[in-house]
Amino acid sequence: MSFFNKVIASIGIGTAKVDTKISSSRVIQGGDIQGIIQISGGQTDQEIEGIKLHLMTRYVYDETDHPINCIIYTYKVDEQFIIEKEEVKELPFSFQIPFHTPMTIKDPDTLKNIPRVWIDTDLDIRYALHSRDYDPISIDPSAVYETIIELIEGIGFKRRNMKNISAPNHFKTDHPYVQRFKFFPSCEKYSGSLNNLDVYMLQEKAETVVYFEAEKKAKGVIDSIKEELDVEEHHEKITLLNDDVIKNRDVISEQFAHIISRLV
Repeated sequence: MSFFNKVIASIGIGTAKVDTKISSSRVIQGGDIQGIIQISGGQTDQEIEGIKLHLMTRYVYDETDHPINCIIYTYKVDEQFIIEKEEVKELPFSFQIPFHTPMTIKDPDTLKNIPRVWIDTDLDIRYALHSRDYDPISIDPSAVYETIIELIEGIGFKRRNMKNISAPNHFKTDHPYVQRFKFFPSCEKYSGSLNNLDVYMLQEKAETVVYFEAEKKAKGVIDSIKEELDVEEHHEKITLLNDDVIKNRDVISEQFAHIISRLV
Protein backbone atom coordinates (compact mmCIF):
# COMPACT_ATOMS: atom_id res chain seq x y z
CA MET A 1 0.00 0.00 0.00
CA SER A 2 1.45 3.35 -1.00
CA PHE A 3 1.92 6.06 1.61
CA PHE A 4 -0.65 8.24 -0.17
CA ASN A 5 -3.27 5.46 -0.13
CA LYS A 6 -2.60 4.84 3.55
CA VAL A 7 -3.24 8.49 4.33
CA ILE A 8 -6.49 8.80 2.37
CA ALA A 9 -7.79 5.51 3.77
CA SER A 10 -7.01 6.58 7.33
CA ILE A 11 -9.25 9.63 6.97
CA GLY A 12 -12.05 7.71 5.31
CA ILE A 13 -11.50 8.66 1.67
CA GLY A 14 -11.69 5.72 -0.71
CA THR A 15 -12.04 3.30 2.17
CA ALA A 16 -14.11 0.10 2.25
CA LYS A 17 -17.86 0.48 2.67
CA VAL A 18 -20.46 -1.72 4.33
CA ASP A 19 -24.08 -2.27 3.34
CA THR A 20 -26.31 -4.55 5.41
CA LYS A 21 -29.17 -6.06 3.43
CA ILE A 22 -31.95 -7.46 5.62
CA SER A 23 -34.15 -10.20 4.16
CA SER A 24 -37.29 -8.68 5.71
CA SER A 25 -37.64 -5.32 7.43
CA ARG A 26 -40.47 -6.73 9.59
CA VAL A 27 -39.51 -9.02 12.47
CA ILE A 28 -41.57 -10.42 15.33
CA GLN A 29 -40.37 -10.13 18.93
CA GLY A 30 -38.32 -13.26 19.64
CA GLY A 31 -38.10 -14.07 15.94
CA ASP A 32 -35.06 -14.41 13.70
CA ILE A 33 -33.61 -11.67 11.53
CA GLN A 34 -31.52 -12.67 8.53
CA GLY A 35 -29.61 -10.98 5.79
CA ILE A 36 -26.27 -10.32 4.14
CA ILE A 37 -23.45 -7.95 5.09
CA GLN A 38 -21.91 -6.65 1.89
CA ILE A 39 -18.41 -5.16 2.10
CA SER A 40 -17.14 -3.25 -0.92
CA GLY A 41 -13.40 -2.61 -1.20
CA GLY A 42 -12.11 0.90 -1.70
CA GLN A 43 -9.08 2.30 -3.48
CA THR A 44 -6.66 -0.01 -1.72
CA ASP A 45 -6.50 -3.34 0.14
CA GLN A 46 -7.60 -3.02 3.77
CA GLU A 47 -7.65 -5.27 6.82
CA ILE A 48 -11.08 -5.83 8.37
CA GLU A 49 -10.73 -6.63 12.06
CA GLY A 50 -14.39 -7.37 12.76
CA ILE A 51 -18.03 -6.49 12.12
CA LYS A 52 -20.71 -5.72 14.67
CA LEU A 53 -24.45 -5.52 14.10
CA HIS A 54 -26.05 -3.49 16.88
CA LEU A 55 -29.81 -3.80 17.34
CA MET A 56 -30.71 -0.31 18.55
CA THR A 57 -33.63 1.67 19.95
CA ARG A 58 -34.24 4.95 21.76
CA TYR A 59 -35.82 5.83 25.08
CA VAL A 60 -36.37 8.97 27.12
CA TYR A 61 -35.05 9.41 30.63
CA ASP A 62 -37.28 10.64 33.43
CA GLU A 63 -40.00 11.86 31.07
CA THR A 64 -37.70 14.29 29.26
CA ASP A 65 -37.96 14.68 25.51
CA HIS A 66 -34.25 14.10 24.95
CA PRO A 67 -33.83 10.61 23.39
CA ILE A 68 -31.05 8.26 24.44
CA ASN A 69 -29.72 5.65 22.01
CA CYS A 70 -29.60 2.17 23.49
CA ILE A 71 -28.08 -1.11 22.30
CA ILE A 72 -30.59 -3.93 22.66
CA TYR A 73 -28.33 -6.67 21.35
CA THR A 74 -25.01 -7.01 19.52
CA TYR A 75 -24.23 -9.68 16.94
CA LYS A 76 -20.49 -10.02 16.28
CA VAL A 77 -18.72 -11.27 13.18
CA ASP A 78 -15.21 -11.83 14.53
CA GLU A 79 -13.77 -13.06 11.25
CA GLN A 80 -10.68 -11.07 10.23
CA PHE A 81 -9.91 -10.76 6.55
CA ILE A 82 -8.42 -8.56 3.88
CA ILE A 83 -10.86 -6.78 1.59
CA GLU A 84 -8.97 -6.19 -1.63
CA LYS A 85 -9.19 -3.10 -3.79
CA GLU A 86 -12.70 -2.90 -5.35
CA GLU A 87 -13.52 -6.43 -4.15
CA VAL A 88 -17.12 -7.18 -3.08
CA LYS A 89 -17.52 -9.69 -0.26
CA GLU A 90 -20.82 -10.94 1.22
CA LEU A 91 -21.26 -12.48 4.66
CA PRO A 92 -24.63 -14.02 5.62
CA PHE A 93 -25.96 -13.48 9.15
CA SER A 94 -28.86 -14.63 11.29
CA PHE A 95 -29.72 -13.98 14.92
CA GLN A 96 -32.71 -13.95 17.23
CA ILE A 97 -34.40 -10.67 18.11
CA PRO A 98 -34.69 -10.50 21.93
CA PHE A 99 -38.22 -10.66 23.35
CA HIS A 100 -37.70 -7.30 25.08
CA THR A 101 -37.18 -5.54 21.74
CA PRO A 102 -39.92 -2.87 21.70
CA MET A 103 -42.77 -3.35 19.25
CA THR A 104 -43.21 -0.53 16.74
CA ILE A 105 -46.08 1.24 15.00
CA LYS A 106 -46.02 3.49 11.95
CA ASP A 107 -46.49 7.22 12.56
CA PRO A 108 -49.23 8.22 10.07
CA ASP A 109 -47.71 11.69 9.63
CA THR A 110 -44.00 10.89 9.20
CA LEU A 111 -44.41 7.21 8.15
CA LYS A 112 -41.52 6.44 10.52
CA ASN A 113 -41.61 3.84 13.27
CA ILE A 114 -42.51 4.69 16.85
CA PRO A 115 -40.35 3.92 18.71
CA ARG A 116 -37.35 3.79 16.43
CA VAL A 117 -35.62 0.41 16.08
CA TRP A 118 -32.73 -0.15 13.71
CA ILE A 119 -29.64 -2.16 12.85
CA ASP A 120 -26.39 -0.20 13.14
CA THR A 121 -23.58 -1.97 11.30
CA ASP A 122 -20.01 -1.17 12.39
CA LEU A 123 -17.22 -2.26 10.05
CA ASP A 124 -13.94 -2.17 12.00
CA ILE A 125 -11.17 -1.27 9.55
CA ARG A 126 -7.60 -1.32 10.79
CA TYR A 127 -5.82 2.05 10.59
CA ALA A 128 -8.91 3.74 9.11
CA LEU A 129 -12.21 5.29 10.08
CA HIS A 130 -14.94 2.73 10.71
CA SER A 131 -17.60 2.37 8.05
CA ARG A 132 -21.20 2.33 9.27
CA ASP A 133 -24.63 1.47 7.90
CA TYR A 134 -28.09 2.24 9.27
CA ASP A 135 -31.16 0.09 8.55
CA PRO A 136 -34.54 0.76 10.20
CA ILE A 137 -36.72 -2.27 10.98
CA SER A 138 -40.29 -2.78 12.16
CA ILE A 139 -40.99 -5.00 15.17
CA ASP A 140 -44.30 -6.85 15.32
CA PRO A 141 -45.64 -7.93 18.73
CA SER A 142 -45.20 -11.47 19.92
CA ALA A 143 -48.32 -13.55 20.44
CA VAL A 144 -47.98 -12.90 24.18
CA TYR A 145 -47.78 -9.12 23.78
CA GLU A 146 -50.68 -9.10 21.34
CA THR A 147 -52.86 -11.26 23.59
CA ILE A 148 -52.20 -9.16 26.71
CA ILE A 149 -53.09 -5.95 24.85
CA GLU A 150 -56.29 -7.53 23.51
CA LEU A 151 -57.30 -8.75 26.98
CA ILE A 152 -56.81 -5.30 28.54
CA GLU A 153 -58.85 -3.72 25.78
CA GLY A 154 -61.53 -6.37 26.32
CA ILE A 155 -61.81 -5.46 29.99
CA GLY A 156 -62.74 -1.89 29.10
CA PHE A 157 -59.70 0.09 28.00
CA LYS A 158 -58.41 1.61 24.79
CA ARG A 159 -54.75 1.97 23.95
CA ARG A 160 -53.68 5.60 23.67
CA ASN A 161 -49.95 5.43 22.91
CA MET A 162 -46.72 3.63 23.69
CA LYS A 163 -43.30 4.95 24.56
CA ASN A 164 -39.84 3.75 25.61
CA ILE A 165 -38.87 5.22 28.98
CA SER A 166 -36.11 4.57 31.51
CA ALA A 167 -36.94 1.60 33.71
CA PRO A 168 -38.52 2.62 37.05
CA ASN A 169 -36.56 1.66 40.14
CA HIS A 170 -39.10 -0.91 41.34
CA PHE A 171 -38.91 -2.88 38.08
CA LYS A 172 -36.78 -6.01 38.15
CA THR A 173 -34.98 -5.78 34.83
CA ASP A 174 -31.40 -5.63 33.59
CA HIS A 175 -32.38 -3.37 30.71
CA PRO A 176 -32.15 0.43 30.94
CA TYR A 177 -35.54 0.97 29.32
CA VAL A 178 -39.06 -0.45 29.33
CA GLN A 179 -41.88 0.05 26.86
CA ARG A 180 -44.89 1.76 28.39
CA PHE A 181 -48.36 1.17 26.98
CA LYS A 182 -50.80 3.86 28.05
CA PHE A 183 -54.51 3.02 28.10
CA PHE A 184 -57.54 5.13 28.99
CA PRO A 185 -60.92 3.80 30.20
CA SER A 186 -63.47 3.12 27.50
CA CYS A 187 -66.32 2.05 29.81
CA GLU A 188 -68.18 3.60 32.74
CA LYS A 189 -66.84 1.00 35.17
CA TYR A 190 -63.40 2.65 35.12
CA SER A 191 -63.93 6.09 33.59
CA GLY A 192 -65.17 7.55 36.86
CA SER A 193 -62.12 6.49 38.87
CA LEU A 194 -59.13 6.26 36.50
CA ASN A 195 -57.48 8.76 34.21
CA ASN A 196 -54.96 6.35 32.72
CA LEU A 197 -53.68 2.81 33.06
CA ASP A 198 -50.00 2.21 32.25
CA VAL A 199 -48.99 -1.32 31.36
CA TYR A 200 -45.47 -2.72 30.97
CA MET A 201 -44.65 -6.21 29.67
CA LEU A 202 -41.29 -7.82 30.38
CA GLN A 203 -41.32 -10.99 28.34
CA GLU A 204 -38.76 -13.75 28.51
CA LYS A 205 -38.70 -17.13 26.81
CA ALA A 206 -41.05 -18.94 29.23
CA GLU A 207 -42.79 -16.22 31.25
CA THR A 208 -43.80 -12.59 31.22
CA VAL A 209 -44.02 -10.08 34.06
CA VAL A 210 -46.80 -7.54 33.58
CA TYR A 211 -46.74 -4.29 35.59
CA PHE A 212 -49.85 -2.17 36.03
CA GLU A 213 -49.76 1.45 37.18
CA ALA A 214 -52.96 3.42 37.65
CA GLU A 215 -53.43 7.17 37.61
CA LYS A 216 -56.51 7.65 39.76
CA LYS A 217 -58.86 10.57 39.50
CA ALA A 218 -58.68 12.89 42.50
CA LYS A 219 -61.90 12.77 44.53
CA GLY A 220 -61.15 15.53 46.99
CA VAL A 221 -58.59 18.03 48.27
CA ILE A 222 -56.48 15.40 50.04
CA ASP A 223 -56.37 13.19 46.95
CA SER A 224 -55.42 16.19 44.82
CA ILE A 225 -52.52 17.04 47.14
CA LYS A 226 -51.33 13.43 47.14
CA GLU A 227 -51.43 13.32 43.36
CA GLU A 228 -49.50 16.59 43.09
CA LEU A 229 -46.85 15.35 45.52
CA ASP A 230 -46.84 11.87 43.96
CA VAL A 231 -47.14 10.43 47.48
CA GLU A 232 -49.23 7.44 46.49
CA GLU A 233 -48.11 4.89 43.94
CA HIS A 234 -50.84 2.69 42.56
CA HIS A 235 -49.11 -0.26 40.97
CA GLU A 236 -49.28 -4.05 40.87
CA LYS A 237 -47.54 -6.80 38.97
CA ILE A 238 -48.22 -10.37 37.94
CA THR A 239 -45.94 -13.08 36.55
CA LEU A 240 -47.53 -15.27 33.88
CA LEU A 241 -46.45 -18.35 31.98
CA ASN A 242 -46.45 -17.53 28.29
CA ASP A 243 -48.36 -20.72 27.47
CA ASP A 244 -51.10 -19.69 29.92
CA VAL A 245 -51.45 -16.28 28.28
CA ILE A 246 -52.10 -17.91 24.90
CA LYS A 247 -54.17 -20.91 26.01
CA ASN A 248 -56.14 -19.55 29.00
CA ARG A 249 -57.32 -16.15 27.86
CA ASP A 250 -60.44 -16.11 30.04
CA VAL A 251 -58.47 -16.94 33.20
CA ILE A 252 -55.84 -14.29 32.47
CA SER A 253 -58.55 -11.73 31.69
CA GLU A 254 -60.14 -12.34 35.10
CA GLN A 255 -56.77 -11.95 36.79
CA PHE A 256 -56.23 -8.62 35.03
CA ALA A 257 -59.70 -7.44 36.03
CA HIS A 258 -59.04 -8.28 39.70
CA ILE A 259 -55.71 -6.45 39.64
CA ILE A 260 -57.20 -3.34 38.06
CA SER A 261 -60.08 -3.41 40.55
CA ARG A 262 -57.56 -3.30 43.39
CA LEU A 263 -55.94 -0.25 41.78
CA VAL A 264 -59.21 1.67 41.43
